[in-house]
Amino acid sequence: MLTGAQRAEIEKARAEKVEQARINAVSQLLATGMDVAQVAQILSFTVEEVISCPLVSFV
Repeated sequence: MLTGAQRAEIEKARAEKVEQARINAVSQLLATGMDVAQVAQILSFTVEEVISCPLVSFV
């Protein structure tokens, strides 16, 4: 049986993997030439979620 600390650590690792997958998906789609609105629609995100994605540059 897992302790509360172990469950919290597992959940934190899961959340980090989900966030990294989100960053990767946004970055890859933007690299294909899609605009922010298209990426948001494809990933079922808001435009704000796409724009706020870390490590993504909108130059």
